[in-house]
Amino acid sequence: MMTAERWYEYQNSYKRYGIDMKPQEARPVKQASGTVITTNEKIKAITMVLFAGLLCICLIVITAYTAGVKYEINSINKGNAELMCEIQNLNVDIKNATNLRTIEAKAEEELGMIYPSPEQFVFLSASEKPQGDFAALLKEQAYD
Repeated sequence: MMTAERWYEYQNSYKRYGIDMKPQEARPVKQASGTVITTNEKIKAITMVLFAGLLCICLIVITAYTAGVKYEINSINKGNAELMCEIQNLNVDIKNATNLRTIEAKAEEELGMIYPSPEQFVFLSASEKPQGDFAALLKEQAYD
């Protein structure tokens, strides 16, 4: 049997040292007398800072260049859009100018041209004579 004192010491050592009941080895404590940076480490740090700065400058230059190119592309696209609008306007003008009704109106107004009446037609033979009004037939076919 253990005496009460030994039992108390045993419990304290159990709490202090853990299950294996052995004291942990003391690790040597480093003195915080200041960190010493070698010259080689300083050169590496300066080189890394310069490299990072150079990389940032390169990124800025590349971004500025791409912004300039994008501005040129946008201005060219704007010019293209204006030209496409002008081409569409010209196509509308061409269609209006070549419209059969417009041509007929100008021929009647400026030149005094009119469709001939059926009595004014001249035929080479009687068998080739069309039935009905030939001018109206032509006009009907032209508008279809």
